[in-house]
Parts: sequence; structure tokens; C-alpha cells
Amino acid sequence: MVHEDIVDRTGFTQKQVWKILSGESNLTISTLEALAKALEVHPRELLDFHFELPKNSPTRKERRTKS
Repeated sequence: MVHEDIVDRTGFTQKQVWKILSGESNLTISTLEALAKALEVHPRELLDFHFELPKNSPTRKERRTKS
């Protein structure tokens, strides 16, 4: 499927599709739903990717109890 197909199936502009696919635009739930329908996949398939969660620094309470 090419960008033009996504444009036709979603009603988004070419620029909107390019920004979404290039990561320059944040998705809304309704945008995610429209893309999933256009691609004929469940939205969870578009969100199924691996990424590392950074470890947060200790909370204030945790820092106080260590002192």
C-alpha cells in the first residue's frame, strides 16, 4: 500500500499522512482508528512495538528513607 492509498481510505491530506508516517505528528485515538481501518488491521497491531522504559530516579520518599 502506498501513501496515496492511505490518503484515499482515510480522507487525510497527503501532508497529514506524511507527517503521521514520518513521526512528525502525534496521533489521536481517532487518527489511529482511521489508519487501522485503512490498513485493515486491528489498532493494537499499530501499537505493537518494543521500546525500553528508562528507570526513573528514586522518589523523594525513597531518597529520605535511604538517608
